[in-house]
Formats: sequence, structure tokens, C-alpha cells
Amino acid sequence: MKGIYLFANRARHLNHDIVYNDIEERYKCDITANALSIPLDEYDFIIATPPCNWWSKANYRRNESDYALETKHLLPETIKTLAKQRKPFIIENVRNKPLMAKEGIFDLIEKNNLFSQFVGRHLYISNVWCDLECPQIQDCKAHGIWINKDGYRQGGTNVHRVIEKWIDYIENGGNQMKVVNDIPRNLKLKLSEDDGIKLAFLKTVLGEKTASKTISKLINKVYANYGRENV
Repeated sequence: MKGIYLFANRARHLNHDIVYNDIEERYKCDITANALSIPLDEYDFIIATPPCNWWSKANYRRNESDYALETKHLLPETIKTLAKQRKPFIIENVRNKPLMAKEGIFDLIEKNNLFSQFVGRHLYISNVWCDLECPQIQDCKAHGIWINKDGYRQGGTNVHRVIEKWIDYIENGGNQMKVVNDIPRNLKLKLSEDDGIKLAFLKTVLGEKTASKTISKLINKVYANYGRENV
């Protein structure tokens, strides 16, 4: 399988057939261009790590940073662009729930029926369900901010490990995998009377909003299992 890594920076996955892209020549990627302008037809899977400067909790001066302001649109635009793909993709960015909720990132994920997971200090968005949990290097705190000092880019060894796990899943899954666009969204979920009581209890104890999120996660797992078993 042949993949492409958009916004690759210095990231490299040498055991896989991947074409690397970045807009800056200094990173010596295969394609130096605006990531969102690259034709994707020839690739079997897509990885994207758009700039995190706007979204990072460490950037408390984001409203004063020209680079952050000029690149903040790349995360939502990448989600919109790749959500149209019928091939596996994964998008990574930093973890910042309050800002991402405020800026509509989670609404965008839900609107496009995508899966999202937090692993360590990072958010991963994909149209394929894969449990991305894997060993992470312990971050350290500097000036009140949690950082990773292993010196690896893009996103450190922690991101590298997660992306490796995802690629391995994609490459080894073959016909055991389906992207979310191939799963019928009108899939009927049959609940027993006991299940209904449990859901009502969740709403009472957790509140409507939190319970809905919990139920959504369970439904996502149902879709994920459907995608693996009904091919």
C-alpha cells in the first residue's frame, strides 16, 4: 500500500511506502506544496498533521501570533477535505478540548460521522475505527505547560508510535476494514427493555449531554465492529 503524509514536517515512517509533503523546503519532503492542493487519487491511505500552533495550550499568545492566525484554518479545512475521501485517513493535532469545542472542531467531527480518540496529549481523527492506545513517553512540565522533550518531530515519539499503530492496522487489515462512509448510517440498534432502563439511568445520573456522549461512544463501537465483520 502507498500512503501520503500531509504537513509531515520532519516525521518519517521508514518501514512503509509513504510520500511526504510539507510547504517548507527545509524539511526536504517529496512534495513541497500546499497540502490541501495535492491530488490524492493515487494513494491508498492518508496521514495529516496540520499545524497545531493555534490549538496548543502552550501558545497563550495565539491571538498575537501571525503564524497561528494564518494556519488556524488548516485543521478544520483538512477535516472537511479528507472527510470526502473513501479511503482510510487519520488526522492528528494537540489536545485542547475547550478551544476545539469553542471553534467547532468536535461539531465538525460529528457532522462528518468520524471517529476521534485522545491518546496522551494528542487528538486523532479518522474515518476508520482502530484502538490507538499504545505506550507513551512521560511528558514533563516546564513553565506550567506539559511538554515532550524527546526531540522528535512531528509531534514527538508519542505521535510516531500512534501513527505507526494505525498504519500497521490499515496495511494488515485488508478486507477486514471498512471506512465509515461504507457503513450504513441507518443501521438499526435493537435495545432490550433492560438496555432502555440503563440508558434512562445514565441520563438521570450523568445528565442528558454527558449521557448522550457516552451513548455515542458505544454506538461508534457498534459501527466499528460492523465495519470489521460485515465485509
